[in-house]
Amino acid sequence: MWDRVQQIKKLGEGGMGEVWLVYDPSRAAQFAAKKLHPHLLRDKDLKRFNREINNLLSLQHQNIVRIIDVSEDPNRPGYMMEYCPSGSIKNVLSETLKDSSRAVEIYWQIAQGLKFAHNSSGKVLHRDIKHDNILLGADGNAKLSDFGLSVAIHATDERVTTSNWCSSGFSPPEQYRNFMDVDQRGDIYSLGATLYYLLTGDCYDSTVGLSRLQDPLKRFLEKHLADNRDDRFNTIEDAEDFWKRLHSTDEAYKYPTLRKDEKIALVESFFEVTCGLDNDFRLINDAAYILDNIIPLETEPDLLQQLLSCRKHIDEEGKALEAGMEQDNPLY
Repeated sequence: MWDRVQQIKKLGEGGMGEVWLVYDPSRAAQFAAKKLHPHLLRDKDLKRFNREINNLLSLQHQNIVRIIDVSEDPNRPGYMMEYCPSGSIKNVLSETLKDSSRAVEIYWQIAQGLKFAHNSSGKVLHRDIKHDNILLGADGNAKLSDFGLSVAIHATDERVTTSNWCSSGFSPPEQYRNFMDVDQRGDIYSLGATLYYLLTGDCYDSTVGLSRLQDPLKRFLEKHLADNRDDRFNTIEDAEDFWKRLHSTDEAYKYPTLRKDEKIALVESFFEVTCGLDNDFRLINDAAYILDNIIPLETEPDLLQQLLSCRKHIDEEGKALEAGMEQDNPLY
């Protein structure tokens, strides 16, 4: 491969290797080529580099950089991939800061690539999602790149255990404690941190939190950037579902996106509208419909008990109202 291409200029350099802009006469096109540093020809480094190549070869998706060719020279390991002339998403930061919809558009493009990787036959984790590793392709799509730290979700012997490979503001908290323990929720954290960067221009700082954002984006990122990974989205599909519910006008459908204090306030409002002079069949039926749809969704015991009590109360109010109307009008 290296004998065939013409190196034009260096595009970047990292801990594992260099990336060059090259021209391939046989294809009459420019590409980006990554080659391993000469001092990293040890077995463990070659194994990791080959894993990166194999993962990219298995992930053919419009939101993941496409690999074109692989070097067969054992002394000069490397591969050639599609060239993204617009560079990383840092180059459109001025756009995303002015227009949050542009940031969200890029976010969902990255999310689709990540979902494909997580759901692929190899179930690939990226483990290094950040602004520098998301490129803008010639086709207009944002693309995940640099799979140097990628690994199969269920791999054990291949996992890197050092804690040195972390990106401040993007890596999840558990990655600093035990790199080997990172799962797909770590990628989901980093994806959320990337959206935060696109919206604010800054790397996420957990000590500051999301005070600079407003709902619904603030609420969405709370689920992405929870310190405890059990409180995050488990999958990209979960994030997609939450996003749809978050923007719904149906109170029952939107219920899982509410915070606990909001859920309690909603229960209290049900009691209020079914008490006193304000109660009528329409209010009672509306409240009953919402409760019947949200009770199966609630998992917290205390909230579930309040919802069930509220549902019982509404049923009693409905029967009392019906009995009163029959008494006032025997023909009812």
